[in-house]
Amino acid sequence: MAREIRYGSWSLAAAGLTVLFAQAFHPSMLGVLWAAETAGWLALLLAGLLAFALFWPVAVQVARVPGSSLISLARETGGRPTAVATALLAGGLLVYHSGLVLREASEMAVTLVYPHTPQTFAMVALVICVLYGALGGIDAMVLLCRSFLPVLLLVTVGILFGTLGWGEIRYLLPLWGPGPGLLLARTPLVVAIYSPLLFLLAGASRLHDRQHLWRAGLVATVGVALLFAAVKVVLVMTFPYPLGSTIAFPLHALARLVIGGRFFERIESLWLFFWVYATACHLGAVLHASAAMYAEAVGFPSHRTAVLPLLLTAGTIALFPPDIGRAIAWHVKLAPVALGIAFGLPFLLVVVHLIRGRVSNGG
Repeated sequence: MAREIRYGSWSLAAAGLTVLFAQAFHPSMLGVLWAAETAGWLALLLAGLLAFALFWPVAVQVARVPGSSLISLARETGGRPTAVATALLAGGLLVYHSGLVLREASEMAVTLVYPHTPQTFAMVALVICVLYGALGGIDAMVLLCRSFLPVLLLVTVGILFGTLGWGEIRYLLPLWGPGPGLLLARTPLVVAIYSPLLFLLAGASRLHDRQHLWRAGLVATVGVALLFAAVKVVLVMTFPYPLGSTIAFPLHALARLVIGGRFFERIESLWLFFWVYATACHLGAVLHASAAMYAEAVGFPSHRTAVLPLLLTAGTIALFPPDIGRAIAWHVKLAPVALGIAFGLPFLLVVVHLIRGRVSNGG
């Protein structure tokens, strides 16, 4: 019998940071520029603070209920029907998100690396990698993502510093983008970028310091908000708005500009390796979180029962968009739904759970 691995909140935070920041490699980040224009970096910082403000009470309450998971909180709040409904909504959101990421990633692989290869070949290869990781369980995903974080940070910092010479600070003006009012009004939609925080709730049950689950959320959201903002600052300085809002894979576009002398050019070929690895980590983590929620809500003995059906569902969703442009548009339009399910639903469960607790205690 395999030994159950326990980890601390710092390890879960590092894994969450990897899962969240992997989205910087994907076209879904275009929605930030479309919403906030030149102030995309500021919108990401504000959205990160708002995401943690919504996540914090959920993390505190999840750590207190038996089972220490979102589904356990839902069951404590409204019984099995509420638990199943929560799994269907939250898990469905992650599966739909995974399908679109799978489509975007396979399109990029075909467009930039294998132009004469069918798209399904790249998609199947990525599905195999994701399936192996998701079947490994939460322990494997946390350790894998945590181990990859230093490499991910090193590569990202290298790309950003390597392209600073191409940028112009004046392209960041106006600092408020579309204006203070519109920026603040559109920022809540940017919070959807932080929806994979649901992965942290799926990993809470193995924490040996569950009371510090909120700390994992704080480190992950604040850390990734700073990284996202840095990427957007360099991107807008290098590819001024609105040109930057048409670049589907921003980090790849920046990597192509890194030159270190006569014999150090075109490092994007190295970047592609890290992009594939980060994408596999991201998809494996969110699909595992979805499978874990379904398994706990329905009563499966293991999350593995749900992994393959959910991955096949995500693969089917990936084939729906007729082209990459439509896939990106669908991903951006998912923002209001993602905000409501990933943050609004858990927050509502906490409020109802606290009210029911007071009523039952005669308060």
